[in-house]
Amino acid sequence: MKSIDIIEGIQNYVVNWAKIKKGENILIVADSLADELVVDLTATVARGQGAKVVVCWIEFNPLQTMGGGKIIDNALKGADKLLRFTFALSHDKGTVEACQEYGLRMYGVTNPTRDFLASEAARFPVELMIEIQRETVQRARKARNIHITDEKGTDFTAEGRPENWSSEIRPKDFKGDYKNWDMDLELTGNYPMTFPGSMTGLIPPENGNGTVVFDVFSGIGVCKTPLRLTCKDNYFTSIEGGEEAETLKRMWKGVPHANYLVEIMWGLHPKCRNILEQKPLPNEAERRAGNLHIGTGNRRLMSMRPFKEKSKTQYHLDGFIVNPTVTIGNDVLIDKGRLAVFDDPRIRDIAKKYGDPDKLLAKI
Repeated sequence: MKSIDIIEGIQNYVVNWAKIKKGENILIVADSLADELVVDLTATVARGQGAKVVVCWIEFNPLQTMGGGKIIDNALKGADKLLRFTFALSHDKGTVEACQEYGLRMYGVTNPTRDFLASEAARFPVELMIEIQRETVQRARKARNIHITDEKGTDFTAEGRPENWSSEIRPKDFKGDYKNWDMDLELTGNYPMTFPGSMTGLIPPENGNGTVVFDVFSGIGVCKTPLRLTCKDNYFTSIEGGEEAETLKRMWKGVPHANYLVEIMWGLHPKCRNILEQKPLPNEAERRAGNLHIGTGNRRLMSMRPFKEKSKTQYHLDGFIVNPTVTIGNDVLIDKGRLAVFDDPRIRDIAKKYGDPDKLLAKI
């Protein structure tokens, strides 16, 4: 696959999604698994916008909480925007600090391969994606009670404060609940805005109870035997399944609060592919319309209450459910993987600007 096949997707990422502008200081961080052509073309397009661009390469690390080390941590503080081609930077201390205290804004790519950047998802209209996200958040905010089910046995309930529902693009006038807890800081930067967008979620959920059956789990992969977890009062207290269950038990053993419920999110993008085998986690599939993931761990996010018990090991792991049904209050937002928002008249009118709404909003 050549440059001409992926340049439209890269331009959509740099120009329309990250909105790179003249004079901005742009840091591109890529790991050893990243595609050199993709990284080079991204830097070229950003420089073409008049930005000052620095490219850094780091070793691959599959954990979101590990970060890039002291050199990268300091570089992040001096950048206006981060273009991210690594999984290691997002939930780590250095990146979060750069966002909170130095105003860094970061923009990743859900699947930074030539294949993805040549796909329909990479060329999808950014305006339409933003409005799908905004509409979904507004619907989610109408009630506090969440009910998640699926055909494999998931039956899970939780509660969420309306102000804590958000997306990678904040709804208009979004403030969030950042200052509700002691020691919280309002973000001056942004939550990771991963191209091509397309997720909405709740951070943090409250009063989580019930059973979830995961198809995939980060750090483990696709589950040969369904991974069944039982949650009580926001803690996952039981793990059942095959070898995947034993692996997760070992990962959580001795790590305080690793089994804590920290987020509920689902995908909104009709053109993201359901590649569940993507490593280190199915980052593209989690954005596919109707796929849901539930985050666990002791890495504090957004307006979570600080844990009194500290741990040197910090986890953020996600379990994935394909084609769930999600009800908030009395409204069904997802029906066996089908998003109700795709039938919204306003969304369909926006889609008409770019083509046939039936085709644009059809899942691949």
